[in-house]
Amino acid sequence: MKVRLPVRLLQAVSQDAADSFVACVTMAAAVHLYGINDRWDAKPSFASEAEWNRQKTEGLIVRI
Repeated sequence: MKVRLPVRLLQAVSQDAADSFVACVTMAAAVHLYGINDRWDAKPSFASEAEWNRQKTEGLIVRI
């Protein structure tokens, strides 16, 4: 998956803003690559049993 950014997004206001943007793009790529959006209740291959058992109380777990 390739992402092409407009020039205005390459000039982040701060490093925190740039990091947040990259984290969102990375999570979106993982959701797409692993088909998570189509099967939210299926444990991904990269999640351990302990992580998966906590997912209902902690929200989405993404390992990068």
